[in-house]
Amino acid sequence: MVYIHTVLVALSFAAALLLDSAERNDHLISLLLLLLLLLPQMMMIALALVCDAIYGPYQSAIVGKRKKDVEEAQRISNAPGVKRSKKLDKSINVTTEINVPVDISCFHLMFNMNAWQGLFSLIIAYAHGDLPEFVAFVERQPTVVPMITMMCITMACGNIFIFAMQRYFGSLEVTITTTVRKLVSVLLSVFGAHGALC
Repeated sequence: MVYIHTVLVALSFAAALLLDSAERNDHLISLLLLLLLLLPQMMMIALALVCDAIYGPYQSAIVGKRKKDVEEAQRISNAPGVKRSKKLDKSINVTTEINVPVDISCFHLMFNMNAWQGLFSLIIAYAHGDLPEFVAFVERQPTVVPMITMMCITMACGNIFIFAMQRYFGSLEVTITTTVRKLVSVLLSVFGAHGALC
């Protein structure tokens, strides 16, 4: 991806130099050059939205199916002659024992997502040789450990809210909220900190 971005930047600068001498007031060409510069970023945003569109409804379907299972098990466990396990009453003759499944919480969703992401990240980091380099860097600079720990705790707290929103409101609301948050972050970065878009 870095190579594609470098080629696109080089092409846009070359085109800007060639077109600068021909016409200075052509705003369409300037817009096209800006789009060419932003193409890799737009592709990554589109990829993130596609991943949200795939995995979000999948998580919602898992939660919905499990909710139906829990409701059915609770309905059956409240029937006459059925007692939940671990709550045996000696005076009542128990004919059937049933274990009511646990409803899926935001922590289940968070663990599922982060466990797979962590596994794949470790595999990719090891395959690219980044993992030993990271360990060597931490050994050389042990002062980064508290900063990394604080970042992990902060990310975990943020993830709890995102997965709670996923669990209780659904995937569409999560996608809308996170996309708006990213947009607001970029705008605050540009206008609040007097940064530049590119």
